[in-house]
Amino acid sequence: MTKKTMAAVVMGAFLVINAEAYMVSFMLIETGLPEGVRKVHSEQWENTLFDVFFDSGFITSNIAMQRLDYKPQNGVDGFLEANIVQLKNGGSDFFLIVQLDYGPEGATPENISFYLYKISQRGNIHALSANGYASQKIFTEKIEGKKYRSSRDEIADIKKTAMGLVPYFK
Repeated sequence: MTKKTMAAVVMGAFLVINAEAYMVSFMLIETGLPEGVRKVHSEQWENTLFDVFFDSGFITSNIAMQRLDYKPQNGVDGFLEANIVQLKNGGSDFFLIVQLDYGPEGATPENISFYLYKISQRGNIHALSANGYASQKIFTEKIEGKKYRSSRDEIADIKKTAMGLVPYFK
């Protein structure tokens, strides 16, 4: 082998060994929808989050979508606590909860809230649970829902919003 080829092989091996991808898990929560109503909007959020996070280089997984009659009165932290062992055992570094609050019309969400947590097994980051896992809420945001002219416009807007979350996964 020539020196250049050998150097390229060594550098490639070094980069592969040091390559690390974060694992991002997410959950969608729908509130205010009657039982039996299927919401394409929620499914578009789920599919677009998968696409954006995967295309950004993250290992991506989700927890089944939850449907609630009302907004959680004590916030969404209980969903993190209920799933933290599963998340950490599955290798998740971050957990994103997206809450879609539908109103009486129910066509699209009136409000969309984002809650991003960093999960750790090391020390007390913020709140140490009884099972030894720690989590820290690192980002929250609430945006107003929109009505769209077309499905294409809706997906483009969801992608833009999801891309805005990517820098927080560090």
